[in-house]
Amino acid sequence: MVHEPNRTDGEGEADDEYVVLPPDPERVEGTLSRPSRDINEVFTEAEKEQSRFQFSVAEMLLLVGAVALFLGVLGCFPREYAAGLAGFGALASMLVLILLKPTQPIVRLGWWIVLAIYVLQVVTTIMEG
Repeated sequence: MVHEPNRTDGEGEADDEYVVLPPDPERVEGTLSRPSRDINEVFTEAEKEQSRFQFSVAEMLLLVGAVALFLGVLGCFPREYAAGLAGFGALASMLVLILLKPTQPIVRLGWWIVLAIYVLQVVTTIMEG
């Protein structure tokens, strides 16, 4: 028969009872690092973050049409002038974004596409020149 070293037989103490001291009020106060928030606020913020970059098929088709029109206008000019016009288009669209502050993510995507077209126009002009 093997005896457990920490076992106290006959003293009336149970094995799962321990003496617990009350918490020290000086150490317990101020432990909350964040203020409490309503669970509905947390879920609505999560939904806003999740649906932040969504757009409809109609918006995407409108963007593709606008980019095609922009590229068509640039194709009417020689490459040196097309790069300058693309830069002007990127600058004008950036100013529109700054002044109007649109909330649709498709508008921001359109600006990035115009900027990419400008960079590609500059690179092709440099490579050909």
